Amino acid sequence: MPNPPKSGTLLKKLISASRSIITNQVGLPLGILRLHTSLYWLKQHGIKPLTADELGIVEAYHSQIMDFPLGEERQQWEASALQKEDEELDALTAAYRPQLFPILQRILTEASRGASSKAKIKNSFYKQHTTLSVAAGRNVTTVY
Repeated sequence: MPNPPKSGTLLKKLISASRSIITNQVGLPLGILRLHTSLYWLKQHGIKPLTADELGIVEAYHSQIMDFPLGEERQQWEASALQKEDEELDALTAAYRPQLFPILQRILTEASRGASSKAKIKNSFYKQHTTLSVAAGRNVTTVY
């Protein structure tokens, strides 16, 4: 079986980054760094999952958080300096959160529409296979 196209893997990473932010598994700043990386590589494959306005919002926030300590870099900072940076980052994040969350939610909504379509096809196939096998007198125990 051939490997899936790289663009499919990149789209999964975009969805994963969006989901991790929405579910608070990661903070908005670190999640947007991941999302931005996925968007960059998707663009290299000619895929633009965001509108120009949405991309502008993501780019604006991303460019403003680049100078803040994020991720493991935070371990290198002195506590008092880190607290000051966190206060500034929190204010910036609070300003962008209302604009970014609808974008992230749209990514997840569109992804779930695609996933539910695949599930419907899979379920339809399973029902057809079961019906055909039962009509032929076979005991069906295979789950697809």
